[in-house]
Amino acid sequence: ITYDYPTQAGVDEETLDAASEQALTFFAVTELHGEDCGIFIAPLARGRWIHIWVDMESDHPDAFLRTEVRKAGIIRRRTDILRWHTGPDAAQQDMSPPTEWACERNPAKAQLAHFGLREMEDWNVELMDALHALRVQPRGFALLEVLALAGDVNLMVEEPRLPELW
Repeated sequence: ITYDYPTQAGVDEETLDAASEQALTFFAVTELHGEDCGIFIAPLARGRWIHIWVDMESDHPDAFLRTEVRKAGIIRRRTDILRWHTGPDAAQQDMSPPTEWACERNPAKAQLAHFGLREMEDWNVELMDALHALRVQPRGFALLEVLALAGDVNLMVEEPRLPELW
């Protein structure tokens, strides 16, 4: 998938950089589904905050049980993680495709998809923030931006022109 990054209109780059430099901070202890959880928070782009519920009692203290995205104290979305998986595949650090895929750095040669996002619109702003973070921000902050995306990211599909047959 390729993406031409338009300028981040309406985004103060210094504010985004400042948010990316802040680590998760302990917020509270609570119970969720009978499990004691620690809630950790971090700022995101556009005045949003992510709240992450971490299972403090399990054999895997890095297991997420819930994420919430809030803005001005209002919950914008909540995701409950029902089955946290662990194992060698779950902890894979290398995000590169396997060498047998023979991927190339030049996306124009074998382009799978092109988003074609040229302007910031209300329906794509969070997706654009996440893509921007994946490209230029530290990996941890980019992960938080991706976790904050809705499960159904809005995309507008442009219909192809009909051919002139007569």
